[in-house]
Amino acid sequence: MRRAAAFALPALLLAGCAAASQAPAQTDALTIENRYPLEYAKQFTVDVCAGGYDLITIDGSRYLVVPEGAAAPANLDADITVLQQPIQNIYLVSSSAMDPIISIGGLGAVALSGTQAENWYLDAARTAMEQGEIAYAGKYSAPDYETILSADCGLAIENTMIYHTPEVKEQLEKFGVPYEMHIYSAHRTPGEARAFADSARERGFGAIIAAAGMAAHLAGALAAATTLPVIGIPVASALGGMDALLATVQMPSGIPVATVAIDGAKNAAYLAVQILAVMEPALAEALAADRAATAENILAADAALEVGK
Repeated sequence: MRRAAAFALPALLLAGCAAASQAPAQTDALTIENRYPLEYAKQFTVDVCAGGYDLITIDGSRYLVVPEGAAAPANLDADITVLQQPIQNIYLVSSSAMDPIISIGGLGAVALSGTQAENWYLDAARTAMEQGEIAYAGKYSAPDYETILSADCGLAIENTMIYHTPEVKEQLEKFGVPYEMHIYSAHRTPGEARAFADSARERGFGAIIAAAGMAAHLAGALAAATTLPVIGIPVASALGGMDALLATVQMPSGIPVATVAIDGAKNAAYLAVQILAVMEPALAEALAADRAATAENILAADAALEVGK
């Protein structure tokens, strides 16, 4: 089966951009002294360590908060992500976390938001976005990775929705389509992006999906380097995604990009599967079965409404 490639929608999930660099010098081994008492929380723990370190465990993933001016302990387990204080340029997706952040005077550390200004229920957050102090970087399921990377993000604060699989990945896996995922930028890594697109056909790919916000030239840059079908996903950003939509869809003759709706990741995946299904009868059958199941669900919901009248 031919493959699909997806760009700017990688598995940077739980900690997002939180892979902070290690401090230059090292200290002795990490020593846990006690654990924060938690009455209701079940998904995380916080262990207080000697020297002012905090070891946070979230659903099996571990993060070590290192005090400002201190160094990460030597021989730290490889699975632990180091968060070196002060942590700046936070990408805040969990809107419920904004209130306590404002309460402790930490709003200045937030640079990116997963909620648009008009949707904030907190005046301070809305004002900060309107004044350009916080930028919109896409919702949890469709982050604007170019904006996040260019902002030198130090930490992403998510809620449990981050465990939902991004829609492109989810749909491709549902239909059994193998894929690769990469982070490339049309402007910051043009050589790498072009090299991938240029070799994609001979490597067995049948379609390319590219998501980008703002100037959103990634899909077009990839399309210019391959004759494979390229599907573009405009990602909502400061202008609500209209800038990305126009940049993605307005391609010159002969270099088309099949552009879906703003943040339309699911349809991008479906379109890729439909393209591959032209030469893959099993995929065509799976698509037909999926549509039939969707229709059945809608009719069942309609029937339930009729019964309730």
